[in-house]
Amino acid sequence: MLFDKVIGHEKQIAILKRDIENNNMAQSYILSGAEGIGKHLLVMIAARYLNCLSPANGDACGSCESCLKFTIQQEGPLLSVTSTHPDIEVLEPEWKDDKGKQKKNPIIKVDEIRRFQDNIYSKAYAGKYKVGIIDHGDMMNKEAANSLLKTLEEPPENVVIFVITSLFTKLLPTIRSRCRTVNFHSLPTVEIANFLTATGVSQDKADIISFVSMGSLGNAIKTDHEEVFSVLRDAAAFLQLFFTNKVAERYIMMEQYAKKHDVIRLEKFLWYLQLILSHFITESRKAEILRKGFFKEETFQVLNARLTHDVVTSSVWMIDRVRVDLKHNLNTHLLLEIMNIKFKEILDRSK
Repeated sequence: MLFDKVIGHEKQIAILKRDIENNNMAQSYILSGAEGIGKHLLVMIAARYLNCLSPANGDACGSCESCLKFTIQQEGPLLSVTSTHPDIEVLEPEWKDDKGKQKKNPIIKVDEIRRFQDNIYSKAYAGKYKVGIIDHGDMMNKEAANSLLKTLEEPPENVVIFVITSLFTKLLPTIRSRCRTVNFHSLPTVEIANFLTATGVSQDKADIISFVSMGSLGNAIKTDHEEVFSVLRDAAAFLQLFFTNKVAERYIMMEQYAKKHDVIRLEKFLWYLQLILSHFITESRKAEILRKGFFKEETFQVLNARLTHDVVTSSVWMIDRVRVDLKHNLNTHLLLEIMNIKFKEILDRSK
């Protein structure tokens, strides 16, 4: 029973199972939610169930000709499903170039979509349905998206298309309107922490990693434990400096940070800074910050007094703009200096 092994997402599982069991499949779905949250895994499990020749007890049988073309791997509680099934077509961006280097701007091009369409238009070979899966569908360029739209307008029989995205609004409105949308929500931090401890991570580390995972199990699994602690300490130190008279130290810290670290580390620093700030909006989340021990009691009380709702929301928005600019390879030292100035202006306005 693979559905039972998925962590969380009970409502999303119920929607897909109900559609399969009632022979009420939409011809196209959008699965929308944060990156690494489990959307791709659930689509693969659903595709296996959809094409099973002898389904039973609310899941695929696991032993028919169709099911045997799926490979199930489980390491501890971590589950993965891959397929060599001729009726399952998976398309995602090419992340690396011909030399094996990470692409700066991976996209799904129109030629790739056309090959995808050719494959799903053919008759099902070993199962009941042709299943097309477009992962990171928001990375289709305009020509590719318009080409896909033609298929969604006149879909062939016994074809189901799943578009997986973490950026729902980047999909064409016409694509969104022609698909049945299944929204995935962030997993509770306690579920992620329990998963991590089951894999041998200490409780203290699991609590911190689940805190920064943004409700994504995929993020939690890929997290470098030591780096998380280091970056969080940096973000907390930055905030703490802002409520002292050590103006020069703030600028020195930002200057050294820009020189010492690459863009990926800087992006994490900004993300964690936003995360800590956002926890000062509600009392329950403030208590979580205090429990995590990022700040001493007296420092926390100073932050709590100054980080009002308006300060927090203005700061999070401002840092978000800095993160966007950072991704466009603008001068990192200048960006951090601007952030330093903007944050001070926000705090001064709140006095």
